[in-house]
Amino acid sequence: MEIIPLKRYASALKLLIGLFCSESFTYEGFVVDGIKRKLGVDPKDVKKVNIKGKVLVTTVEGEVEALPIEDAKKYSWNCGRCGDFSAELADISAGGVGLQGWTLTIIRTERGETLLKRAEEKGLIRVRPVEEEPKAYRILVNLSRRKRRRVLRRR
Repeated sequence: MEIIPLKRYASALKLLIGLFCSESFTYEGFVVDGIKRKLGVDPKDVKKVNIKGKVLVTTVEGEVEALPIEDAKKYSWNCGRCGDFSAELADISAGGVGLQGWTLTIIRTERGETLLKRAEEKGLIRVRPVEEEPKAYRILVNLSRRKRRRVLRRR
C-alpha cells in the first residue's frame, strides 16, 4: 500500500511551477456568491482579481469592484493547515506582490533556472533582479512569515 497515493505520478512531472498563495477559495462561495451575487459582476466579465486588504475585482471594461476581505475569508477552505505562502517545493515560484506589471519569481532548482534562462534568451520574458525591488522582496518575506505564524497558532 502506498502511503502517499499520488507519489507514483511524481516521476511524470517535468517541472513544477507554484503560485504565491495566502488563501484559496471555493468556487461556489467566492465566485458565485461573492463576485456574482454580492458584487453583481458576471464571472465571464472578470479580467483580474487582486487581494490588497480587500478583494478587488477588475472587469474587462476596466471597472473595479471591492469585496471586504472578511466576506471572502468565509469561502476559504483548508488554509489553516498550509503554511507555505511561496510554493517552497516548486522549481519556480511566482506571484504578484508589490510590483506593478511584473511577477516576482523565485527560482528554486536547477531545472527552474534552466527554463527561466531559456525563456529569457528566446525573448519570451524580461528579467530584473529582485535587488531592484527591495520593497517587493520585503512584502514576500512578511507574507510568508504571516502565513506560517497563522498556521502555527491554529495547531
